[in-house]
This record gives sequence, structure tokens and C-alpha cells, in this order.
Amino acid sequence: MDDETRESFRQLHVSQERARLQRMDNDRSASARAVRTTQEQERVRRINVDQQNVFRHRNARNQRNYRHSQGLDITDEKYAEYMTNYDGDFKIPLEEHPFVIAQQQKFRDETAKYEMRHCTVCRSRWPTTINLHKPIT
Repeated sequence: MDDETRESFRQLHVSQERARLQRMDNDRSASARAVRTTQEQERVRRINVDQQNVFRHRNARNQRNYRHSQGLDITDEKYAEYMTNYDGDFKIPLEEHPFVIAQQQKFRDETAKYEMRHCTVCRSRWPTTINLHKPIT
């Protein structure tokens, strides 16, 4: 089977699957999507490493194109690189990836701006940037 025929069959299958999911209620639709996702993950696991990398890069490209078409473009190039290499051959622990480290530090810097206060009635804890201390004169 040539690539063009294979692609037309794939597109036909995708359109049939979408039509089938639209006819279902939400619970059955979510269940069917979960089964389909599991099947796709198993299919990817069975293919060889070179085909997996091709699949992952094609999937990343499709996601970038979708986000671009929806106006959800990524402006952070480090994030785009991180997402492209996430499941590729470049394997480092998630907590050691430069993008993740930078995002964690950004989060810590943002949370350091807040002071934690407790409600005197319900004892819940609330973050605030307002200085609640009166100056001593």
C-alpha cells in the first residue's frame, strides 16, 4: 500500500471515529477515548526506536500546528525544545531538565512575594501581598 492510500484510509478512519464519538454521550465518549489512547500507546510501544522518534516529532509538529491555528502559540523557545525532546533519545530526569528547573525557580520567586495570613474566624490560610502591619511611630 502506498503512502497516499494509507493516508486516505487513516483520514477516513479518523472522520468515522469523530462521527462515532459525537453520537455518544459524554461518559461513553470519554471511555472510548481512553481505550483509543491506550491502543495508540501500545501501537507506539511496538514500533522500533527510529519509527517512534519519527512518530513523536510528527506528533509534536501536529500539536504546534494546532496551537498555532488556535492562537495558542508558545513564545518560550525553551519550552518548545523541552516538549520536542521530552520522549526522544535525550533522556534526563524531569527534575534535571533546564526548562523545568527554570520554571520551578520562577514559581518560587513568585510565591516569595506573598505573605501568609490566617483568618481569625475560620483559621484558613490566605496569601497576600498587602502589608497588614501598621508602621510604628
